Amino acid sequence: MNDRNILEKANLRALLETDQVDRIQDRLNIVDTFLDTEDHVTLEELFRLLKKKGYDYDPKFVRQCMNRVVELGFAQRKQSDCCIARVSHAAAPHGDLWTVQ
Repeated sequence: MNDRNILEKANLRALLETDQVDRIQDRLNIVDTFLDTEDHVTLEELFRLLKKKGYDYDPKFVRQCMNRVVELGFAQRKQSDCCIARVSHAAAPHGDLWTVQ
């Protein structure tokens, strides 16, 4: 993880603590996995990366976490018709993509 990602993670942790959300470490594990990739990722791809690291989070929790990361400005959601076919309908029916901003 590069210095920028470490700083972003620290800032995100502070914001999550202000939100008074639960499972902060789980959320940070998801963010770490997301930040480790330089690519645009779908939820399905993020789930696969999380599983590779030994995590088994509920898809709804991962989606909620990433939506909050977007709301806080740490990521950007992109939608693309070309990517819908790569996304599992059950995991991400609208072809959601996340990329580091």
